[in-house]
Amino acid sequence: MRIAVPREVKEQEFRVALTPAGAGELTACGHEVLIEAGAGVGSGFADIDYVAHGARTVSGPAAVWAGAELVLKVKEPVPEEYSRLRAGQVLFAYLHLAASRQCTEAILASGITAIAYETVRAADGSLPLLAPMSEVAGRLGPQVGARCRTPPPSRSPTRRCRMCGPSPNTVGGRLWPPIPNWRTASPPTRANCCRRKWPPRTGIPSRSDPYTSRVRRRQADRAACRDCG
Repeated sequence: MRIAVPREVKEQEFRVALTPAGAGELTACGHEVLIEAGAGVGSGFADIDYVAHGARTVSGPAAVWAGAELVLKVKEPVPEEYSRLRAGQVLFAYLHLAASRQCTEAILASGITAIAYETVRAADGSLPLLAPMSEVAGRLGPQVGARCRTPPPSRSPTRRCRMCGPSPNTVGGRLWPPIPNWRTASPPTRANCCRRKWPPRTGIPSRSDPYTSRVRRRQADRAACRDCG
C-alpha cells in the first residue's frame, strides 16, 4: 500500500501524523511511505530522519496526494485540500466533522473513505486515539497555561531581616509594590528590624578582638531573633 503523509497546512498546526519510527515499521511490512518535504519539521523530525527509516520524501502537496491509497493527517482537510480528495482513497485524521459542515459535504462529494481518529473504539469501548489528546488538553493544558500566565518575578529588592532572611510576603515582589531607592537607603536598625524592638545585647565585653566581637554579636542577634524564624 502507498501511504502518504502531507504537511499540515491548517493555521497553528505543527504536528505530523507519522513519526520516523512509525514510517520504519510500515516500510518493514512492505508498504511504501511518502512524506511531503518539511512535514515533520514542526515536530522536530527532519526529512533525513524519515529517509533513514525507509520513507521517501517528495516536494509539494500534489506529488504526495497523487496515487496515495492511504492519507495520514493530523487535522481535517482545509478548503485548499478539498480538490485533492478522490474516490478510492482512505483518509485517516482527526476530522471533527460536527464542527464543519463544509468539510463534511466535501468529503461526501469526493467519495473518499474517511476515518476519524476520535471515533475509533477498542473492544472494551474505550477511545485509544482520543485518550492521549484528552490527557494533554485536560491535564497538561491547564498547567502550561497557568505557567504562561504567571507574571515573571519582580526585580525589585525584597524586604529582608538580617537574621530571618526575606519575608514570605515580599519574595518576588508580588504582594508588595517595588521599593524605590532601597539600595541607597540606610539598612534597618536593630530597633525596627522585623517591626519589633529587640532586647539589648548583653554579655559582650567592651574590649575584645574584632573576630570574637563579631561572633558574639552574631550569636546574640540569633538568640534575640529566635522567635522571628
